Amino acid sequence: MKVFLKICLAAIIALAPVAATAQDQNRQGRHDPAQREAFSKAQAAEIAKKLELNDDQTAKFTETYLKCQKEMWSMYKRDQKRVKPSEMTEEQAKTENADRLEMQQKQLDIRKKYYGEYSKFLTQKQIMSMSKIEKTMMERMMQGRHGDKRGERGPRPNASGERN
Repeated sequence: MKVFLKICLAAIIALAPVAATAQDQNRQGRHDPAQREAFSKAQAAEIAKKLELNDDQTAKFTETYLKCQKEMWSMYKRDQKRVKPSEMTEEQAKTENADRLEMQQKQLDIRKKYYGEYSKFLTQKQIMSMSKIEKTMMERMMQGRHGDKRGERGPRPNASGERN
C-alpha cells in the first residue's frame, strides 16, 4: 500500500506542471470530452494489453479507468488566468500555493478511491505495473509535447553502462 501511494504521489507531482502548461495549448481539443474519453479508452486498452488482462478484466478495467479519469478532469478549473510568480503579490502566491496543495490532495483522494476499486479485480502486482505503465505513457506524451531533453545528450546507458 505504501509503495502504491508513493507511486501515486510521484505521478501527481509529475502531472502537476501539466495542468499549468496545458492552459495555453490546444484549447479546443483539450476541452472536448469526446476526444478526452477516446484518448483515455486507448490508454486503458494499451494498459490492459500490457497487463495481459482477460476480456472480463479488460472491460472492468476500462470502465473503472474512465471513471477515474473523468473525476480527475472534473477538478481542473477552466480558463483560469495564470499570473507569473514574479508578478504575484504575496497574497496571490499564498492563494496559488494553497490551491495547488488542495488540488494535489483531491488527486490523491481520487487515486486512493480507485486503488480500492482496482483492488477488487486486479492483483497488487498488476496495480503496481499499471501505475508504472501509466507513468511511462505520461512521460512519453510530455516528451512529444516538449521535446526529449535526454535525446540532446544521446541515449542513456543501460545497466552494464553501455549506451543504447
